[in-house]
Amino acid sequence: MDEVRASFVETLKRTERMPLPELVRYQAGLAEHLARYAADKAPFYAERLRSVLREGAFDPRGWSDIPILTRQELQESLQDIVALDDPTQPGWVVDSRTSGSTGVPLSVQWTWLAHTSTHAMLERLYRWHGLDPNASLAVIRFLKRNKKAAWPDGLAGGPWSLDGPHGTSHFLNNTTPAHRQAEWLSRTRPRYLSTNPSNLDALADELGAAGRDVGLEAVITVGEILTPETRRRVAESLGAKVIDTYGCQELGKVALECPESGLLHICAENMIVEVLDGNDQPVMPGETGRVVLTGFYNLAMPLIRYAIGDYAETAPGPCSCGRTLPALTRVLGRQRNMFVFADNTRIWPRTAIVTGLGGLLPLKQFKMIQTAVDRVELLYVPIDRSHEPDLDAIRTRLRANLHPTIDVTLNAVDHIPYGAGGKFEDFVSLVAPNSTRLDS
Repeated sequence: MDEVRASFVETLKRTERMPLPELVRYQAGLAEHLARYAADKAPFYAERLRSVLREGAFDPRGWSDIPILTRQELQESLQDIVALDDPTQPGWVVDSRTSGSTGVPLSVQWTWLAHTSTHAMLERLYRWHGLDPNASLAVIRFLKRNKKAAWPDGLAGGPWSLDGPHGTSHFLNNTTPAHRQAEWLSRTRPRYLSTNPSNLDALADELGAAGRDVGLEAVITVGEILTPETRRRVAESLGAKVIDTYGCQELGKVALECPESGLLHICAENMIVEVLDGNDQPVMPGETGRVVLTGFYNLAMPLIRYAIGDYAETAPGPCSCGRTLPALTRVLGRQRNMFVFADNTRIWPRTAIVTGLGGLLPLKQFKMIQTAVDRVELLYVPIDRSHEPDLDAIRTRLRANLHPTIDVTLNAVDHIPYGAGGKFEDFVSLVAPNSTRLDS
């Protein structure tokens, strides 16, 4: 596997600055191979790909006519989407499972080649940001199945990069309380950390309050939306830079943070990323739309024009770094993270909406749930139980920041648990949208 991954890594060094027309042709070749294979081996695609496979020829002009694959459709047709066994395809196939954060967990099959290609993207990230591959990396993620990754010792591992034979890795389950995570980091003293933004927030609180320096230089965030507020707090509390990534369980890494601009460069050598408006047309640069993905290398379970459920904003123009890879300005979250109001206005709330309340509501952790078009419930873990919040002032502030019609219910709790798969969502809406208007 290491030899193939190394070959991927070397290819990525060339393609990231390839002239855009050449990159499009590169993608078209991979898309053709995927389409031919899926049409032949996965019954679900036998008729679905006719717009690009005409009389034996591949015509990329018909790509936008391929029906978009929804998560519900994937769940209902999984048996026909999983490709028939093919001994000509190298490597093993493993089963993975998504967190079910959209409601129902999903079993995903991954090929060896798909794993290898997404790990090559991580090697690209390490190179871009100048990480020392021979240093130590700590990973605090949802590792429920691996009981060895429990506090107090966690799980020790070997190198985490192809270029770092002397690098070491350490793993801890993110269900470990933040104060114990902080203690574990103090003992392991990694230079780098990979974890979820919400867990990073808790660590920043814990370490900042204790004035403890654990020696972190950089943090790689995964699995959730990273906010500017979290990035700022980590810089202040931990003295570390934050490197964001965007990915999904079904297809791996989707985009990686540019070290020069902060944009998220799309992993265009591994997939096609479309950002579409309400009419399923590509949005203009700088606009917001829903994310539709096509992965090139997971032939065990081909996902072609798969609507992952996320919304993202495209970059307004080419990146200043000189790389020709397309880019996203930011990922806004899933449809369930979007608040919808009576006048059909839609927004993705920001963590700053709540943390900006300052002295009105001192809190350690929160979760805001929109229960109706004019009502939100704010669950929060108070810093001081004796502090009596001013509900009228909080309501006024949220009406200014969210919507003038909103009402709020406060609910102080001792703990807000992680959701399925160890992920945490600050904002969840229970209101179904019924318009295509998008505001940020």
